[in-house]
Amino acid sequence: VKTFATLVNDLNPLHHDEAYAAQSRFGGLIASGTQPTAHFMALLATHFSTYAQPLGLEFDIKLKKAAHAGDTLVMSWRVHDAYWKPSLNGDLTHLEGTVTNQLGRIQAI
Repeated sequence: VKTFATLVNDLNPLHHDEAYAAQSRFGGLIASGTQPTAHFMALLATHFSTYAQPLGLEFDIKLKKAAHAGDTLVMSWRVHDAYWKPSLNGDLTHLEGTVTNQLGRIQAI
């Protein structure tokens, strides 16, 4: 959590200062919102790049809960719609995804 937050220049003490975070409403360190969203988006690039040259044109991700240091997150995507788009000379794919923690609670959609 600390390393990722440092790499993306997110200096919020909730990601770095254990004493500060322990006294917060979260009760401990939480991940920068950029951490789960970056991994969530990277799953798509990794998957689709095995057989195409993907370009992520638009993402709409809603963070529902903070991800705590030590959480195990399960990320999944489902194809909602896909069709050929001549102006792109490629497929346009609409997906829906979820991120859940080890307790089955939705973290992001």
